[in-house]
Amino acid sequence: MITTKKKLTDAKVKNAEPRDKQYRLADQRGLYLQVQPNGSKFWRYKYRVINDGRWVEKALSLGTYPETSLAKARELHSKAYQLRFDGRDPSLVKKQEKELARERLYPLEFPSYFMEPKSSEFVVKRCGALGKALIAKRGFSKGERLFIFTGITLSKMTQHSLQVEAGIHIHDPYVMGYAIHSCKPNCTVDVKERTFTALENIKENDLITMNYNETEDVLYKDFICECGFCDKTLIQGKNLPNESDDKKIKRLLLENDWHFAKTLAHIPHYYSRGREWQEIDDFIWACDHIQNNSITGTFSETGAYEYNYFYLGKWKYWVMEKNKPSSQQILINKALA
Repeated sequence: MITTKKKLTDAKVKNAEPRDKQYRLADQRGLYLQVQPNGSKFWRYKYRVINDGRWVEKALSLGTYPETSLAKARELHSKAYQLRFDGRDPSLVKKQEKELARERLYPLEFPSYFMEPKSSEFVVKRCGALGKALIAKRGFSKGERLFIFTGITLSKMTQHSLQVEAGIHIHDPYVMGYAIHSCKPNCTVDVKERTFTALENIKENDLITMNYNETEDVLYKDFICECGFCDKTLIQGKNLPNESDDKKIKRLLLENDWHFAKTLAHIPHYYSRGREWQEIDDFIWACDHIQNNSITGTFSETGAYEYNYFYLGKWKYWVMEKNKPSSQQILINKALA
């Protein structure tokens, strides 16, 4: 295998002093550091392409030093070199990626896909008391599909998530998460297909609205609706007013964060802090429910540590201070039953 000797070192790059004129320090395969008279340092990749039957030299910018380290510059150069090896112009590819980035509302780390929302059609910006909101930049006809949303799949809700099914939420803090609630929305949402479709004609600069009660069993935070189409209704989600205790304890124990107890690795279990819960009243209620529906037992791994355990699925739960009221609890623990 042919290898290319790398000429630069971190020390050489760091200690490169400015001169009266700019100069270059070569590394490998066209990669070099350009040092300016004012001391600025730029990474460049020099390569050639055929243009109108002639070889033309071009230089691709790979960043500045020290923001871009030698190792990072080599990584970027390797990708550009591979593009050139494949017969593509790295400068043209970079320009196309910038154009794509300007058009996208989702980060570039998210794969592009058909019917994703575009910056030419939507914008997220602050709208007074509503906070940030999703706004149309062009008109849409009734029945027209606006976009397909994406995001990160989570087991708990967030302020910018949408419920796909019980215990599964799509977290999208870029687009969909800023659709505003309305009791008479201009869009309907298909959570299976992840689509927004216009229920009426939508004009340029209209807010994109949906009915939270149609998709969410329970909201991240309930609120009084001021959409103008209702009498200031309390929006809580479609199931919260009729939620049974069994469903509520399952939801609360699923949605909140759990941490592995590293300092007690010999008795493997997890804990959830009350101060990390969205609502402390929910934490107190969960502690009450656990204590009132528990069975006395010992921790199976040790045969000791007797607690009152609440069993749910494959887990058993118990409060940290078994002799204190729920209002004074700080942790809920869980371990495999």
